[in-house]
Amino acid sequence: MITIRHGNLLDADAEALVNAVNTVGVMGKGIALAFKRAYPANYAAYRAACAVGAVRLGQMFVYDSGVPGRHRYVINFPTKRHWRSRSQRLRDAVLPLRRGGHDEVVVPSPD
Repeated sequence: MITIRHGNLLDADAEALVNAVNTVGVMGKGIALAFKRAYPANYAAYRAACAVGAVRLGQMFVYDSGVPGRHRYVINFPTKRHWRSRSQRLRDAVLPLRRGGHDEVVVPSPD
């Protein structure tokens, strides 16, 4: 089931948050920048993965903070190759996430 809620994604009470990213390691604007500031360890892991080509379009790069509960996972979902490119469909990430056993996943609005 999909529920639409309004508000700050980073304030959501969920185990997993989805961050729309690119494959070159830049989080310079919008929600990605907010994630960069809120989760610096996730950003460092994401940048390192991008540097070795491990972040690929359409494949999730999951950061596990190791702390059970709220916001344990940041699911970096590449929606574009370069930060200047246009994003592709983020909603395609939802089904595999649900199959992965996450009870509640928070995804940014497509607006």
